[in-house]
Amino acid sequence: MKAILFIICLGSGWCAGFAQNVNVLVTDIREERQLDQKSSSLELRIKVNGITVDENRKIKIGRVIKATDNLGNELKQVVGSFDNDYTENNEVKLKLGAPARNATHLDVVEATLKYFTPTKANKGLVEVVKPLDRYNTNLLKGLSTDVGLILIDEAGLKKLKEENEAAYNKEMEKFKKENPAEAAKMGDLVGGLKSFFESMFSYGSYGPVMTFLVDDPKDKIVAINVYDEQGTKVNNGWSKSDKQLSVMLSSEPKNTWKLEVLLENPQSVKEHTFKLGQVFLP
Repeated sequence: MKAILFIICLGSGWCAGFAQNVNVLVTDIREERQLDQKSSSLELRIKVNGITVDENRKIKIGRVIKATDNLGNELKQVVGSFDNDYTENNEVKLKLGAPARNATHLDVVEATLKYFTPTKANKGLVEVVKPLDRYNTNLLKGLSTDVGLILIDEAGLKKLKEENEAAYNKEMEKFKKENPAEAAKMGDLVGGLKSFFESMFSYGSYGPVMTFLVDDPKDKIVAINVYDEQGTKVNNGWSKSDKQLSVMLSSEPKNTWKLEVLLENPQSVKEHTFKLGQVFLP
């Protein structure tokens, strides 16, 4: 891996559409070469100046519109498992397929930057109080047509199944009636809704969690945060596997806590184009 640790002023560019005077700078270039050229990559670290970036206003690279080296080769965007998260720092990473070995610079890089500013007003921030009263219901019903998010009473349903199968089956029917759209979609999967729950019970959870049945085909959920009575964040990570999303907690959930669900929608996120000038390679 090669790295350049100085600021490349020729990497400065512009970002259209912001009210502020925004500019971007390439601050670092990292090149990773593999025996297979198709697996090689080039990472540009880009500093964004002129907009506020913090816990409530985040940024990330959107899509690459055009990228070419000085030999005319087109460079495709590379997106890994952890490359699509928003950051509250004013530096983002843009990954491309590696240019030819004899290329000296990138002629053009044109891409988009997503600026995420969720609020209650723009429905990018949904607050859920007394969440345990909302077990087995869609927390986003009437708030989002793109996303379904059902908080599952995992422990309660598991106990019910173990102690009273008939009552458990009745609860499943109630779940289907209260969440018809989500239940119908689960019916398309092998084993359907019942199989989903029983698989969840079998694997169990490691430590305190909140478990959700999620329908988010366009990846609109940015984050789910959990706060205690003092406003302290008590979640410390999450995992997602197909339709199941688990939010890890520092202690068992309480009904006095609240959830904040952060959502992408046309009002909460704006996508703006920027262009870089010639970027010389290491």
